[in-house]
Amino acid sequence: LVIAGAWNPPVVTPDWVIRYGLDLPENAQPMVQAFLPAVQGLVFESPKFVINGFSFSVRPDALIFASEDLDNMPRMEDVASRIISQLRHTPIRAIGHNFEFREENPEADHLNVFSNARQDLADHAPEGWTPSSSAVQASFAFGTDGGVVNIIRQFEGNRISVKFNFHHPATTTERALAVLQGTGYDRMAANLNTAQALVNQLYGEAVNA
Repeated sequence: LVIAGAWNPPVVTPDWVIRYGLDLPENAQPMVQAFLPAVQGLVFESPKFVINGFSFSVRPDALIFASEDLDNMPRMEDVASRIISQLRHTPIRAIGHNFEFREENPEADHLNVFSNARQDLADHAPEGWTPSSSAVQASFAFGTDGGVVNIIRQFEGNRISVKFNFHHPATTTERALAVLQGTGYDRMAANLNTAQALVNQLYGEAVNA
């Protein structure tokens, strides 16, 4: 779950999220795990915090929630809603529901779309070049207010990955809360079901989420 906007990382700390984002009793003290990425050159990744079964990280351009437990999706949306309600002055640009599916040993006929997409390049590539990966991207508009689902399929190392990004423009607090709370919009669980159904039709139900 990605809320794109102009965020102030020193404000949205784990203690702040516990106090204002989680709907917990006043004396509750949930455990927080912090993962601090190593600095590589001039690139610094934001710390990731794990609390109540999901993780969150704050970048200047995005507030990001993630979980491997699908049951946590409504909880993440609810926490994000409370944070936005508390920080109504924070500029919001969009909300994204992101999912990834992987197939480690795809069937041969599932690879045709990748072969076809790079065939013209392969026909004119210098001698000695061998295909190592291929990606195919498509976008579809949905709804009436500029929603777009971006789908990237990639084949690399004998593995297919399919990534979905359900992009919702949300430049006001009210629109952001409507998306997060499912008021006139599909929530994350519904969009996951849509993505899963499409992947199943293309590749069968063996694909891992």
